[in-house]
Amino acid sequence: MHIATLIIAGINLAFAVAAGVAGCVTWMRTRRFLQSSQSAPGIVVSIRTKNREGQIFFYPVFQFADSTGTTIEFTSNIGHSSCPVRVGDRVDVLYDPRQPEAARINRKLELWWLPSVFAVASGITLLQTIVVLVFDLGRIIAGLSIFQS
Repeated sequence: MHIATLIIAGINLAFAVAAGVAGCVTWMRTRRFLQSSQSAPGIVVSIRTKNREGQIFFYPVFQFADSTGTTIEFTSNIGHSSCPVRVGDRVDVLYDPRQPEAARINRKLELWWLPSVFAVASGITLLQTIVVLVFDLGRIIAGLSIFQS
């Protein structure tokens, strides 16, 4: 194997492992959140916008009452290029009673986007590493005189 190939494969493998570990950690945190969370009806009370490099992103602001009757307001962590909700829309909110301000909307995208991103990044990088190693191994085998006619 060429040293450059091994260096690239090593860097890719380190990234794939790091992304895989991050994916597992965020997946476990999401599972733990789902197991300890309570559900409450919520409502969209406003939409915040942020300008990121010339593109506008929409961040819905939600409000709900926790099990003690305290009104909690929180902003979605996920910005959208087109707003998926309108003020007044009703949503299902999940929250941890110990930290109700860290609530999330009960939608797959809101709950699982981060573990999914890490899993995809890890898988693609691992696949790329395998392809690079197999391609380089194939070049070495093709270059051996024993296999040439």
